[in-house]
Amino acid sequence: MQPDIVSRWLSPDPLRHLEPGWTPYRFGFNNPIIYTDPTGLYEDWVESADGDVYWDDNATSQSTTKAGETYLGKNVIVGTHNRDKSGNEEINTATFDLYLESNKTGPSASINGNTVPSDISKSGTLAEGLYSAKSGSRSKYVARGEEDLAILINGGNSVPTTANSPKASMTEVFFHMGNNHQTSLFDSRGNAYSAGCQTSGCYPGSRENHNEFMSTVGTNFNGSYYLRSKPVLSVPNLAPFSSDIQGGN
Repeated sequence: MQPDIVSRWLSPDPLRHLEPGWTPYRFGFNNPIIYTDPTGLYEDWVESADGDVYWDDNATSQSTTKAGETYLGKNVIVGTHNRDKSGNEEINTATFDLYLESNKTGPSASINGNTVPSDISKSGTLAEGLYSAKSGSRSKYVARGEEDLAILINGGNSVPTTANSPKASMTEVFFHMGNNHQTSLFDSRGNAYSAGCQTSGCYPGSRENHNEFMSTVGTNFNGSYYLRSKPVLSVPNLAPFSSDIQGGN
């Protein structure tokens, strides 16, 4: 029997502490045909200058991304809001796309939802930016013994709000399930579903879609949340049409 053929370095990987389950002397996770590793470091998701999110084999930090691009990390939820100049957002028109290092071809899951609170005049609206994110649950649901599949943003610590918010910062911000009963950010008694959090869809039966999205996220998610506006598509600079072209009869 021939021995397994693996690719190994003579010196350990500089980021071996991030993958303790692998030998520190392996190259490209022992699969050099699929994975390249020119720097000896790991690769991550980035946002291009045009707003495309793609896996960059050379990006390991903001300083290693190309000019005009944004470093996002290995596992990231990208929230694309649909807010107008006043900070309002039509219900269920934001999108949330999940990018995982286990699937480098594109989003592993997507869902529509909301990036504004129920009442923007009373609660803060999360500002655009890149935040840490990990699986978590809201304490009031845990205390009641209820399931709450959610993502805690920035460890529950202070996060900035938009310029038109009634307060400059807020804490305990989650991405959590929206209204499962009606198309509204308020329940039937007028209670707010969001006082600054990000929510998935608000419509009858939305729980099923939320849970499906969160099942792909997983209960051990530890990565980033990136909130942005809709990318502006660049239009190529085409030469003006000329009517001076002579044609034959």
